[in-house]
Amino acid sequence: MQHATAVIALLLLVVPGIVLAAEDPSSGASGIPAWIAALGAESFEAREEAQRALSRVPPPAGIEALVRAGRSDDPEVSWRAGAVLAAWGWPSPDLIRLSERAGVDAMPLWIEVIANPEAQMDAVRAAGVALGRVDPEQGIPTLLAAYEGAGEDARYRIAVALGEMPGDLGRGALASLRERTDLTLGQEFAVGSSLCRLEDAAMWDGLVERTRAEAARPDAGPVPVYNLACLHAMAGKVDDALAFLSEAVEKGFHDYVWMGRDPDLAALRADERFTALRARARELAGE
Repeated sequence: MQHATAVIALLLLVVPGIVLAAEDPSSGASGIPAWIAALGAESFEAREEAQRALSRVPPPAGIEALVRAGRSDDPEVSWRAGAVLAAWGWPSPDLIRLSERAGVDAMPLWIEVIANPEAQMDAVRAAGVALGRVDPEQGIPTLLAAYEGAGEDARYRIAVALGEMPGDLGRGALASLRERTDLTLGQEFAVGSSLCRLEDAAMWDGLVERTRAEAARPDAGPVPVYNLACLHAMAGKVDDALAFLSEAVEKGFHDYVWMGRDPDLAALRADERFTALRARARELAGE
């Protein structure tokens, strides 16, 4: 799912030499300090290579350093370290014990990942799952409190994370947000789409109606139409979803990489028409 200010997920670059070294546990462990340092490198390619390499190191090697990196003042280092922890399946009991031994509380780390405007949505969802797994009764109030003073992007991410909480708990928290009167359309959409993932069918109809109205505005760009594609895909309405996605692509939504990764479009992935639409988006992007 996307909204007007959402950060598009990045395509990870695979560098054979780095990956092969990381697959060897002994060489991988020895390379951890350098890779963590490279998470904040000036070169985008170096940052991507370091994140990929760390994701291939067998946990729990380097967990203390990675958790500390997740609390870095450098947002680039912080969110990339959080994404690596997510790739490792954080937080398993062993990793929690190691982080506690390192003197780092996991809860603030995941709150930071969720609120960080540079965080990939995959990492935000993983953070929601992690909070729900560790202590949802503490995690949910923490997220709701963070929602109060958060900006548009952070509120969007908090709603996404709440959608990954255990059923009734997540549904209750999202329902409380839905009752607010100060939500922008983007915030309302994020809450509604998360409720849809938790199978709140009554919310789906209203959300589709409001999103259609947004898409019909003369100054509307392709994002509301893309969101309609996501909503219909989530509901299993494949033909309708593909029709909206085609319209979004022709209106200017050309991020074929995100289309391939967006979990809300999962129901479309096996359809040849979806593959063709991604190819069309890539063509229109000039690539």
